[in-house]
Amino acid sequence: MASVDVLTPSPGGGGAIDITRLSTFLLVGEDVISSLAGITEDYITSVLRAIDDRAREYENLRADKLRIEVELEQSVRTADNKVKGMKKQLDDSLTETQELRSRLENSGLFVPLSELLMHTWVTYA
Repeated sequence: MASVDVLTPSPGGGGAIDITRLSTFLLVGEDVISSLAGITEDYITSVLRAIDDRAREYENLRADKLRIEVELEQSVRTADNKVKGMKKQLDDSLTETQELRSRLENSGLFVPLSELLMHTWVTYA
């Protein structure tokens, strides 16, 4: 089985297991990890439960991340489609405005706004 030397805290790495990091990741006490040198069924069960809980949490987070990424992609596509629709509507409106202005100028009924305003001021002056 594992020896006490392998389980001594090793902040710099090396061959020994970092008890602090492992206990923090597994959400179990350092004493549980340290006591694995004298392995008992209770400790093994405790560690396996902690690993199982963390694995379940990790899988849930991965599933949430995937769901959020899909929702983001859908939102981006929807926004792009809305922008394209608005650009087309703007282009159509601009074309229609230019056509109407051209027809109005060709009809001879077109009076520039500046002349209309000057005439209005002159009339009331």
